[in-house]
Amino acid sequence: MNDGIRVKKCGVRFKPAAVIVYYEDLEQSHAKLRERVMPLRNFDRNSDVRENVDYLNSRHRKYLSDVPRSQLERLVRLIQLNDEGLDVRESLARIKQEVAEGGRPSLGSDEDLNKLDDESLQRKKDLMNETFEVNRKKPSDEGFEYDVRVDFEGTGAIETSGWDSDKDDSIF
Repeated sequence: MNDGIRVKKCGVRFKPAAVIVYYEDLEQSHAKLRERVMPLRNFDRNSDVRENVDYLNSRHRKYLSDVPRSQLERLVRLIQLNDEGLDVRESLARIKQEVAEGGRPSLGSDEDLNKLDDESLQRKKDLMNETFEVNRKKPSDEGFEYDVRVDFEGTGAIETSGWDSDKDDSIF
């Protein structure tokens, strides 16, 4: 919840292309449901979805700060697929398929990020940033503690490694 805004739901308008956010303005004495229409200027089927999401985020930060980037990307992709001539059901099925095929990366701890192409790596980084922002505790949050230190106890035996052995310290 940022800037006194609580986003209730998001949607799209196909002609002219726009993302619509329904929100409550918490700064008012009574939280009235409001609508914000955010047009996608010069948007067509060949437009880059990520660039348009960046544009929306920079221009409408107050309203989109609590909306996950992945959700905005899916909404903009929905508009793009509709622009290509697919109806809403076909567009949603295509987006679901893209997500299943890796359009929405997951964070696997055993995956080697050095082997990914640039676009997939950027998606992983964006997902990590999104996850971090969701889990981050800010000084204004309830339960915030400054400079928390945690000792992690290992459940198994400590594995030794040859690269940090003391016998090689005499070289330096």
